[in-house]
Amino acid sequence: MIPIKLSIKNFLCYRKNVPPIDFSGMHVACLCGANGSGKSSIFDAMTWALWGEASRGRSNDELIHSSSNEMEVELEFLSGDDRLRVIRKHTRSAGAKSGQGMLDLQLLSNGSFKSISEHTRTETQDKIIKLLHLDYQTFVNSAMLLQGRANEFSKKRPGERKDILANILDLSFYDQLEQQSRQQAERSKIEAENYEKEISLLTGRIAERPQHEDDREKVGEALSQMDRAKQDLDREISGFRHRKEDLLVKQKQLELIKQQVGVRNSDLQSWQQRLAAAESNIEKIEKLLSRRDEIEKGYAEFKKLSIQEDVLTEKLKKYLELIQRKNKLETLVNSAQNMYTNQLKVLSNRVDELQVKASRLGGLEQQKSQALSRQQELNKMAAGLEAGKKSVTELNGIISTVTTLNSQLTAAADDIRAKLEMISHAGAKCPLCESPLGPDGCARIKKKLDAELGDKIFNVHENEAQLEEHRSELASLEKELKEKDTAFKAENDQIKQQLAVVEKEIADARNAAQELKAAESHLKELEEDIRHKRYAADEQNSLASIERELGDLAYDTADHKQVSQRKAALENFEQLNTELSGAKSRLETEDRQRADSLSAISGLESEIKSLTDQSRQIENELSELNEVTQQMIKLEARQRELQAEDRKLRDRMAELKEKISQLDRAESEKLIKEKSLHRSRDEENIYAELAKDFSKKGIQALIIEESLPEITNEANLLIGKMTDNRMSISLESQRGTKKGDMIETLDIKIADELGTRSYEMYSGGEAFRIDLALRIAISRLLTRKAGAAMPVLIIDEGFGTQDSAGLEKLVEAINSIQDDFDKVFVITHLEELKDKFPVLINVTKTADGSMISVSQ
Repeated sequence: MIPIKLSIKNFLCYRKNVPPIDFSGMHVACLCGANGSGKSSIFDAMTWALWGEASRGRSNDELIHSSSNEMEVELEFLSGDDRLRVIRKHTRSAGAKSGQGMLDLQLLSNGSFKSISEHTRTETQDKIIKLLHLDYQTFVNSAMLLQGRANEFSKKRPGERKDILANILDLSFYDQLEQQSRQQAERSKIEAENYEKEISLLTGRIAERPQHEDDREKVGEALSQMDRAKQDLDREISGFRHRKEDLLVKQKQLELIKQQVGVRNSDLQSWQQRLAAAESNIEKIEKLLSRRDEIEKGYAEFKKLSIQEDVLTEKLKKYLELIQRKNKLETLVNSAQNMYTNQLKVLSNRVDELQVKASRLGGLEQQKSQALSRQQELNKMAAGLEAGKKSVTELNGIISTVTTLNSQLTAAADDIRAKLEMISHAGAKCPLCESPLGPDGCARIKKKLDAELGDKIFNVHENEAQLEEHRSELASLEKELKEKDTAFKAENDQIKQQLAVVEKEIADARNAAQELKAAESHLKELEEDIRHKRYAADEQNSLASIERELGDLAYDTADHKQVSQRKAALENFEQLNTELSGAKSRLETEDRQRADSLSAISGLESEIKSLTDQSRQIENELSELNEVTQQMIKLEARQRELQAEDRKLRDRMAELKEKISQLDRAESEKLIKEKSLHRSRDEENIYAELAKDFSKKGIQALIIEESLPEITNEANLLIGKMTDNRMSISLESQRGTKKGDMIETLDIKIADELGTRSYEMYSGGEAFRIDLALRIAISRLLTRKAGAAMPVLIIDEGFGTQDSAGLEKLVEAINSIQDDFDKVFVITHLEELKDKFPVLINVTKTADGSMISVSQ
């Protein structure tokens, strides 16, 4: 991965106003700026864009600038021959609602970027890792030397370094395999123990077979005896069953005869009812025929009144229709009158409102003039505030410069103290040429160093006094500006709001004056229309016409009611006249019905007598049925007892057969369990051996042992460049004990012109060079094992432990390995390193967030 262009918005100390950083023309660059200005945050933005992770911040919300609720990072980079762009965004969480994120991966094709993202963010992230052949941990452990972590490997005790190297080489996979192997061995052991228990239980069950087979023979003999007894009882029950069936047939015949008697009695009753009905109808018809004259006269009067009622009903329909039309027209005329009256009221009120608005125009013009005058005064005040803000920025720059200078003076003082410590011992050597100094030489150098140390400390105190004065002045100025700015903004907003309101009211007053004349003219027209009733003319004409039609109709409700009442009193004669017309024919029909009923009654009485005689004869034969039934009950009870005993014997036989069958299956299962037992024991031994092979003393130790020569060679190439081949590194993985045994360790041995010594015996500057060489060597090893190239090197380390000569050597070492990388970035706050690199990326902290500039 080679970065080309980086854009940052609201990420950590950066806000929206940061220009994009173009890395395309850079090979070796130095990121410089004061501590806390945001140098390391640039590369945190890169890793967050690619992997969603950064070296600081426990969550995405913590990476967002405090003044914003969302952040965005866009990174263009090369991966092989492809130019890609990744855009990642995140919105801050709000209450219980989690923050929202976005990830888009794009490929440059035909001059424009096109999205190649997957369906989900997780799938897109996996795609990025596959394209780069790097995950976040591999990148920061290879391409990035993070601040304070260069000596993470070498500062540990020898016994712990193998664990550190195992973590860097990501050998935790073998720890997982070891754990899984141990777990599988334990599971196989438990399985084997369970199989042994199950085999023991099966062996005990199989020993019961002889007893079960003997019981099966005894039950078989009892079943044979039971079959013979059941056959004898079945023959006896069959004889009684045939006799009972014959008697039950007779019983059903008796029930059928009784049903027939019941049906005949029901028919007889029905015919008797018909006879009574016929005689009653004959009497009613003869009575109706005696009233013929009265019925015919009443029916004639009913027909006459019906004709009169029909005529009056037609008049009523016409009357109701005219009344309905009249009501509708009256409603329309009244509605039109009300509408004109309401319009008159509304227009009159509108005229009054317009007169009031038009009269306010002069006063509003005067208010606008006063507000504009005050706004000009506020504009002058704003110019004064801008001058004050410029002074604050200048003071911040002075404070930052003095603070950086003090840090450099403090580091120089610490270096002088270290040199004083070195020459304070007997036999001390010169810190530069390492030749013996002697007492005079030590005193001379000590005097010179004490003078330099005093100057540095004096300058530090003097700078601190200046800083205190500048900070006090800055606080006072910021407080004054804040108060003035707050007052200015409040009054400026009030004036703007007042001008907006006055201008709107002036426009309303001018519009009201123009509208007033037309409204007054319309008001006079409405008053004339209401006075002369000039509304709903067609409806008023139609209403007069309907009044004339109602007079011509002359409909009388009382006459209509009287005719209806007289007609209702005679309605029964209509029904009587209908019945009178068919009275003779009905009389003949009823006479025939009476004769038929008398004949049917005589025949039914004869049949009922015959059926009653048959039922008495059958009842005499059924007297034997009770005795036969009782005998059958006893025999069937005995049959059920034998069946129950038979079922018990057969259940017992089935139970014994199933037990013997289970024993057959148990013998087969035992053989299977014995094979499984042997397999589980074999697996237990295999997995136990695998756990031993995957352990730290097994394949992990072998991998580390194979990696040490490669790390040593890489480290010696680098340390040789940094020390003019004066120093070399060797790594020892085993060490002998006083007892003559060998123990696992990882000692770092450094050889120079004075001999071979342990890493712990070297000073801070020399140790830093050793750390840097080892760290880069391990990073290269890790990158090669990940299957990725390492075209970028980022060194985010403090160089305060190095003297001038040491810094020169480090710069030379970095320059010497620059051809091994496409891009090398060095992050530092030391001023003396700025001129050592061809490209400077300057990071400055301001009140509006950190800013970035590039100079070459």
